[in-house]
Amino acid sequence: MNSDGTAIGFTADGGDRDGEGLALVADIPWTDAAGEDHGGVRPSCLAPGSFGQRVELGILEFSNNHGPSKVVVWVHCLA
Repeated sequence: MNSDGTAIGFTADGGDRDGEGLALVADIPWTDAAGEDHGGVRPSCLAPGSFGQRVELGILEFSNNHGPSKVVVWVHCLA
């Protein structure tokens, strides 16, 4: 998570996208490790400046005039 909480560096388990950067939509829906749903606040497992968290992400891929892009639209905190 970057210092202002707007982007994350993501490495997939067993994937080949080491350190892929992804934009993070403000106030996204998220689920904590106990399975409780949240919204309106940043996910507790993605504090600005933090790293090493295990999460599941919902990623929206789209294209616009600037080419393909990806943005995180939901988060499930695993721990």
